[in-house]
Amino acid sequence: MRARGAEPVFQPRDVLSDDGLQTYLQSVARFKEATRKAKVEVEIQNHPLMDPIQLKLDRLKGRTKGQPNPFVVGTKGYQAFLDVMSICTEANIARRKS
Repeated sequence: MRARGAEPVFQPRDVLSDDGLQTYLQSVARFKEATRKAKVEVEIQNHPLMDPIQLKLDRLKGRTKGQPNPFVVGTKGYQAFLDVMSICTEANIARRKS
């Protein structure tokens, strides 16, 4: 199963308000629960700084029968990915308060 959700937020204060970050954090929590229930196990990131996508594409292109798909991270791996999104957003919120 795959899912598509909101992208991580690492943007300047004038792009997303403090309330917007809180809303985003709540959205990630809801999305995490939905993807847990759906047993999502594939993570494809649209930000090359957040995920070495070219390396994964190269591995995918060169893989042979029986080798794992580099985008399939498993259900635990996908939940960990969302945990990172939450932690980074919480850090952004904390940084703004300091």
